[in-house]
Amino acid sequence: MESFDKRGQANFSNPNESPEVLVVGGGIIGLSTAFMLKNQGINVTVIDPNPTLGTSHYAAGMLAPVMESNPQETDLIDFNIKSREMWDDFHQEITKITGQSIDFREIGTVSVAFNLDDKRYLHEVASFQKKFHLKSEILSTTALRTLEPMLNPSISGGIYAPNDHVVNPRLTLQALKSCLDLDSLIEDSVTELTVESGKLATVITRNGLRFTPSYVVLATGIRGNNILGMPDELRIDVRPVKGQILRLKALSNDSLPRVIVRGIVNGRFIYIVPRSNGEIVVGATMEEKGFDDTVTAIAVKEMLEDALSVIPGIDEASILEFQSGFRPATNDNAPVVGKSEIDNIIYAFGHFRHGILEAPLTASIVTSIVTEKSIPEEAKVADPNRFRK
Repeated sequence: MESFDKRGQANFSNPNESPEVLVVGGGIIGLSTAFMLKNQGINVTVIDPNPTLGTSHYAAGMLAPVMESNPQETDLIDFNIKSREMWDDFHQEITKITGQSIDFREIGTVSVAFNLDDKRYLHEVASFQKKFHLKSEILSTTALRTLEPMLNPSISGGIYAPNDHVVNPRLTLQALKSCLDLDSLIEDSVTELTVESGKLATVITRNGLRFTPSYVVLATGIRGNNILGMPDELRIDVRPVKGQILRLKALSNDSLPRVIVRGIVNGRFIYIVPRSNGEIVVGATMEEKGFDDTVTAIAVKEMLEDALSVIPGIDEASILEFQSGFRPATNDNAPVVGKSEIDNIIYAFGHFRHGILEAPLTASIVTSIVTEKSIPEEAKVADPNRFRK
């Protein structure tokens, strides 16, 4: 029989009552995957010690495959473009089913240069985007300020990507979480997997729950597949890349940017993301400092100075939060999505800077595996086989 602990969470003491799919991880990847699986009629349970409060909680929510593309990650372009296109329907489906807005905003993105050196770099970016047929255009300062009147008049030009939009990750996480029944979201952590004859046998949690699902999905972010019981030869390295970020509150809608603004200020990168509720997200650093989550004075100072250099009009916004989080990065900065060598373990982690953007396509790939449907061509870049010797 199924029993419940004091929090009302299911204790699957009878293996026959385990879910068909157990998703390990309650961030944007895990919850999006559970959402899609459930919509296909799959019995799914999500397990996470702090659902919705991991890396995704700190994200700005940019859906920016054009402005986020770079010459070192060209293999990811098609993956990210495909997932961005899926967001058009994905956000509507979430809103329709939950009745909750996730603040999906089709407002476009401008990337601007502060000085002539920054402008030269942006022109190199524009050339790269043109080479890969990405939708963007170089605009004059006058044209940019028509799109975004709050831009500093002294900026040296920039690029406009009309289809790089934004969603509010926190609202999205809460909406996705609301789709799960009380007994299908368990606040616990997986501590061990047992494997028998090349197949997952049992999933064991810190609180002693045991599951025997048909599939387990490791949507485990910075933890990757570093779980007791996973054979050493199948482990895939995932490292934390620290990001410090801050949130402001605009005095009024008149002091809220109309579009997403990315800037290069004396060689440093900054983004400024407006929310419908008047928040302005400013970020974010990229630091290889392990799990050091310190919010530093110098990072906050530089982010504020750079943001004000680009949009001086946010100088009177109030400060809501200073925070830091960790992006889960693989050795090639691409995600790991697909079947592991253990037949019924599916990987869905390592999304680095693009977790929010890549959530719909990742969820679709996992759902296709579980339902034995064809996997899109764009999924190849995320295939776990690339790490196998």
